[in-house]
Amino acid sequence: MTATATRPAARGYVHEAGLYRSDETLLGIVVPFLEAGLAAREPTIVALGADHVALIADSMTIPVADLLSVPSPADIGNPATAILRYCEALDAQLASGAERIRVVSEIPHPGMGASWQWWGRFEVAINNTFARFPLWDICVYDTRTAPREVLDDVRAAHPYLTNGAATHQRNPDFQHPEEYTARRRPPVAADPLEATAPVVDLLDPSAATARRAVRRLAAAGQIPRHVEVDLVYAVSEGVQNAIRHGRGPVRFRLWDGDGRILACIADRGAGPSDPLVGLIAGTSSGPHSAGLGLWLIHQMCDDVAFDTGPDGFTLRLTMRSAQPDRSARRPD
Repeated sequence: MTATATRPAARGYVHEAGLYRSDETLLGIVVPFLEAGLAAREPTIVALGADHVALIADSMTIPVADLLSVPSPADIGNPATAILRYCEALDAQLASGAERIRVVSEIPHPGMGASWQWWGRFEVAINNTFARFPLWDICVYDTRTAPREVLDDVRAAHPYLTNGAATHQRNPDFQHPEEYTARRRPPVAADPLEATAPVVDLLDPSAATARRAVRRLAAAGQIPRHVEVDLVYAVSEGVQNAIRHGRGPVRFRLWDGDGRILACIADRGAGPSDPLVGLIAGTSSGPHSAGLGLWLIHQMCDDVAFDTGPDGFTLRLTMRSAQPDRSARRPD
């Protein structure tokens, strides 16, 4: 199925991947899309890094003053926060009378120096989360830097593909979110810190015991005070979830090195049945949502990874030791 550059293939949410290998191909995807949005007086939003914004602005043939800018996913740094921020921005456009909204965005991945697992879950989750918006969204990926496993997930997450030249095609490799959640995910690569001795290693701790262990390290100066509160909460919630929903024994380990704090909470269970949980605040009965605990873990950490393997489930939580101001990422 194809459509022109000025009219998407469907109303509602059109989630499209734009794969490119050169600046020229990127511009061929993005510039006609943005110019058509401005010409149609549709809210037209860019959520890209500064270099790409400048490149696109230099290539537009009509004034770009009406382009709207929001922080890119990489600038936000956290997919759970990004979902919240973008829903707020889209709701604001609807309240102003928008009938169709266009967005071009770029999702972080290892080729950009970011962890992919939770951003891959983000790309799947927004198929349902953004379904209520009249939104045409092109997510651009540089195939020169995006690893193969990222591109495989991108093709599974996007119902539509574009390569520029005004072609917008249905993606035969697309998997509906329900299909994605039913698929067995490959193991997550262990963090290099896991090959070293942990500073905490507790078997079957209570949540209170885990909290005390983190606080003792902070009091001894082994964990920076500015991450203590968030880390205590995240570890406590993770251990409590493993006790409540997993299968014992529960093991809690913690490392501090290479400018990072890594906490691993493992049990012998299968882990969450839905790998998209925690990205959206809600209740455990909602689609791809969870109680506030797991959602707050996603807000507080610099990376959250789910790993299910033959030995059970591991929740990996990472925080940077030298932490910048988190206020820009926190929900209001």
